[in-house]
Amino acid sequence: MSHAPLDYIPGNSVFHRMHVVVKMALMLSILVLMFSIGNLWLLGGLLLITVVLYRISGVPWSYFKGLRVLIPALLIFLISAQGLWYSANRTPLFEPIMLPFRINFSADGLEANALTLYAEGVLFGIVLAFRMLGMFLTFPLVFLTTPTTQLIAGLTEVGLPYQISFIFTTALRFIPFLYASRERVTEAQRLRGMDLEKKGIVNAVRQTVPTIVPMITSALRTTSDLEIAIESRAFGAFDKRTTYRGRRFTRSDRNMVIGLAVATLIAAVSASIFYPGRGF
Repeated sequence: MSHAPLDYIPGNSVFHRMHVVVKMALMLSILVLMFSIGNLWLLGGLLLITVVLYRISGVPWSYFKGLRVLIPALLIFLISAQGLWYSANRTPLFEPIMLPFRINFSADGLEANALTLYAEGVLFGIVLAFRMLGMFLTFPLVFLTTPTTQLIAGLTEVGLPYQISFIFTTALRFIPFLYASRERVTEAQRLRGMDLEKKGIVNAVRQTVPTIVPMITSALRTTSDLEIAIESRAFGAFDKRTTYRGRRFTRSDRNMVIGLAVATLIAAVSASIFYPGRGF
C-alpha cells in the first residue's frame, strides 16, 4: 500500500527533531523566496533544497509517485498557456500555426486565426510551474515529520489557541484517513468481484459511486465518534492545556526563526536588485 498524503512518517532526522514553528518558518522562507525571485536557476536551486530536505527527513521516493503525472501535466499546461497568451510576449519561437477558425479573446476584444508560441511566455510558464511545485512540496514536509500531539503542543506554545490548533490539525489528519478509507473500500469492492480496472469516463463514473458512498459513511461515523470522544473529555473546559509530550520552544528556536526572517528579507531584496523584473 502506498503512503497516505500528509501522514506522519516516524524518524529521528534533524528535521524531525526541529520545533514545529522552526519547520514552518523554514518552509515559509523558501516559499516567500520562490515568489520573490523570477530567475530560473535560483528557483531550481530552491526546489533542489526542498527535495534534499525531504531526503534528509527520510521521506520515501514513493511519496513523489503522484507527482510523476502532475509535474509533466503542470509544465505542459502552464508553458502552453503562457507561451501563447502571456501579455509580455514579444519573441516568437516559430512561425505561426494557421487555424481553420478564429479565436476570440474576449478580455481585450482581439481575434486571431493563428497560434504562436513566444519565448517570454515559455520562460514565465516554467517560473509559474516551479512556484506551484514549491507550494506542493514545502508545507507537507512539516506534517510528514511532526506527530499530531507535537503539532498541537507547538502551535499552542507560541500563542495559537488550543481549540484552533486542534481543529487545524484534525482537519489535516482527515486527509490520510480518507486516503486509507478509500484503499480499504477499493480492496473490499475488489474482493466482492467488482472490476475496477476498466478504463474510460463512463466506467470511472460507475466505479466512483460504490466507492464514494462507503467513504462518506465512514467519514461521518468517524466524525460522530470524534465529537463524542472530545465531549466526554471536557474539551474546551480549561483555557490552559498541558501536554505529556512536546518540544519546548527555546531561545535558540526563537533566534533561528528571527534569523530565517532576516535572511529571507535580505535574499528577497538582493534578488530584486540583481535580478530586477522577472529575472530571465
